[in-house]
Amino acid sequence: MRNVLGSILKVLGYIIFAIFGLWSFIIDLAIVYQMAGTLGFLIAFVLFPITFTAAPWYALIAQGN
Repeated sequence: MRNVLGSILKVLGYIIFAIFGLWSFIIDLAIVYQMAGTLGFLIAFVLFPITFTAAPWYALIAQGN
């Protein structure tokens, strides 16, 4: 029973991790789109690992949050 419950919770954790990762990516792309327009959005979509790193820091500096 313990292994079954652990497996169910592990799968649930992976699903939640995937949902929040996708949500974070969408928010990062929205930040880039607001600041750099369509071309910046396309570049950020192609170079998504850099987007995950740079977009939150850019929002922090540019918007003062």
